[in-house]
Amino acid sequence: MSRFRTYGPLVWIGFDDAGKPAVLKRTPTTHPYNYDSFLLFANTQYEGLPAKSVYSDRLYQWDAEKHDRLCTEFFGNTGQYWDQRDPELIEAFLQAYFDEPELVLVHVTQHCNQATGFPCWQMDYA
Repeated sequence: MSRFRTYGPLVWIGFDDAGKPAVLKRTPTTHPYNYDSFLLFANTQYEGLPAKSVYSDRLYQWDAEKHDRLCTEFFGNTGQYWDQRDPELIEAFLQAYFDEPELVLVHVTQHCNQATGFPCWQMDYA
């Protein structure tokens, strides 16, 4: 059994202004280019707060060759859409990308880039 709880686009769990879980007001279905952020995965075995965050587009921007090589190794493609990727593999990807074998993935959240309307993903880790 996975240590990650899957939320995904069928549940539409977001966060209110106080940081508490809330149902989204603007979903990718109702607002495809300007939706609220929502949680895709949460690590059920990690009880602390994440210490660091990284956005998926920055991983590519910082080192495109490394990004594509590791994406091919862990996911079998070089795509930049992360919502269908397995959280255990995302964790392994981040461990290799940052050369931090002890890295623990805590959350994966999907956001809408307000400037472009394209999705991007935030990975919180400790």
